[in-house]
Amino acid sequence: MKLKGNFNKKKLRRLVINIDNVILQFNKLPQLELQNSELPQLAPNPHNWEFDQKEIEKEIDRYIDTEVMLPLMDKNIPEVLLKLKEKYEIWLITSCKEEHKIIREKNLKEHGIEYDYILYVDDNKLKTIEQISPLFLIEDEPKIILELAASDIFEGSIWAPNYWNYVKVMKETHDKNNESIKYYDDWKELLVLLEKI
Repeated sequence: MKLKGNFNKKKLRRLVINIDNVILQFNKLPQLELQNSELPQLAPNPHNWEFDQKEIEKEIDRYIDTEVMLPLMDKNIPEVLLKLKEKYEIWLITSCKEEHKIIREKNLKEHGIEYDYILYVDDNKLKTIEQISPLFLIEDEPKIILELAASDIFEGSIWAPNYWNYVKVMKETHDKNNESIKYYDDWKELLVLLEKI
């Protein structure tokens, strides 16, 4: 995905948030509609992030076909985003294909999620985030988190949801001395932490 325009790091306060398993809970796909699938269900709270990308894409397509809305990760997200929108430009990012944007955006609208931009990135998520140059990134995928934390290009802070087991494993094993990665337990706590900065 190529972004157009001049992205000056110093002029805008950007906050990039991953939609999948940060705003919308993808691991709790509606079981009734999907119980006859031959695909393996995603574990409710896995201890590692070793999902096969092709299987994930099949899960997403299967979910899209049901036209069932995904639940919020935290009921406070709409209220917290409204507060954050007073200070930051809100960019949402998702691995969902752009062909599914209607159902994805309908899902966000039904939950009252407000944002400035939404990007559908089915490849090269890392470069897209680096190009946006956010002050803060809210992300759950360990590979993306660790690569950005080690990047010479990305200068922002990364916030990871501490309720996922795979994030806890990353926290315990990979980044004990990395100050660019921070953790939050819920969205109200995240708001408090970000307001202190």
